[in-house]
Amino acid sequence: MGDQESGLLGPNRKETVIFRSDLKEVDRLDIATDLVEYSRGNTIKQAVFKYTLIQTRVENVWRELHILKALRGNKRYVPFDRIVLDEVTHNILGLTTGYIAGGTLEHYRGTFYFRWLKQLTDAVDELNFRYGLMHQDLAPRNILIDPASQELLDLISTDQHG
Repeated sequence: MGDQESGLLGPNRKETVIFRSDLKEVDRLDIATDLVEYSRGNTIKQAVFKYTLIQTRVENVWRELHILKALRGNKRYVPFDRIVLDEVTHNILGLTTGYIAGGTLEHYRGTFYFRWLKQLTDAVDELNFRYGLMHQDLAPRNILIDPASQELLDLISTDQHG
């Protein structure tokens, strides 16, 4: 990154911003959602790149970005990773979140544990009562299973209310 770019991106650019050209697409997960890789020091990190195909809908990405940043550190939700910028215009193209390799509840065929139901209801209650947000798409395709902890993580799709 040159001096001009570093001035435009601010002091936290390395921790919160990445250019689209630094992402390598590994797989298409859904519409406007890709599994990507990028270099982080000497390691390769996998992330999920969420973007919009229509520039007029970038406000949805912006809203999701702010929600994920507010929920940062909360273990119930898939963690925010980076803001993705166009390298020429520096427009926001989308964002990346952590990649959870366990898959979604939609494809899970094992036992559904009672503790998972409690995790889901606690997550929805927390969104409503603590953050003033309504979950807009609570569905098996948006609930990830963390294979390491066997905990559920929510892919956020919310709107403000109240």
